Amino acid sequence: DISVPDNTIMMPGQEFIKTWKVKNVGTCAWGAGYALAFAGTGVKMDGQFISFTEVVQPGQEVEVSVQFKAPSQAGNYVSTWIMQNPRGFTFPEAIYVKITVQ
Repeated sequence: DISVPDNTIMMPGQEFIKTWKVKNVGTCAWGAGYALAFAGTGVKMDGQFISFTEVVQPGQEVEVSVQFKAPSQAGNYVSTWIMQNPRGFTFPEAIYVKITVQ
């Protein structure tokens, strides 16, 4: 996690950007068409992946970000995201954001 630690308190409807640092442990570069996609677990919270601005070579780390909007109802929320290649194949590891709306 780079930003928005777990259980960060948000106001209803608050917009925020969650950033993670991830490492390309595969054998091919990530570039155009690679993205984070909502994994279907939790609440999407209007999440929109912010596209890569550079190619990420195997072994390199990169910061990836998603722009979110907190739900309008109070409660605890999780949104799970997973990397996918241009053909839609997903990677095995997921990342998530976990907030509390008050």
